[in-house]
Amino acid sequence: MVSLRLVRVGAACFFLLFVVAVTWPGMVPFNRIRPLVLGLPFSMVWIALWVGLSFVVFLLVDRVEGRARGTGSALTGMDAGEGVDGAGKGADEADEETKKNERPPGSPRPGDQEAGVEGGAG
Repeated sequence: MVSLRLVRVGAACFFLLFVVAVTWPGMVPFNRIRPLVLGLPFSMVWIALWVGLSFVVFLLVDRVEGRARGTGSALTGMDAGEGVDGAGKGADEADEETKKNERPPGSPRPGDQEAGVEGGAG
C-alpha cells in the first residue's frame, strides 16, 4: 500500500519536473524538428509525452486518495446515498421530484387562481 503523503510529494515533484521539461531550460535539447514521430516534430512529441504522463500521475493520485477516503475513486465514487445534487437523493428520486413539479405549458401556476390571475405568465 502506497501512502497518500508519498504519492502527493511524488506528484508535486513530477509537476515541477514537467514545468522544467517543457519550458526554456529543459526544452533546449529537445527543441528540434527531426526526427519526425508520426509526422509530428520531435518537440511537439516531447510535450505530448509529458501531457500523457501527467494524466497517468493524476490517475494514480486519484486512486490513492480514493482509497484513503474509503470511496475507491473520486472519478466514480460518491459517498453512500449521495446523489448528483449532494442532498442524499439518487438519480431516480431526483427525476421523480422533477416530474412532480413540472406542469403542462399554459397551465396556471399553483397560487395563480387564488390571487385572481388568469392563465399564468406567458
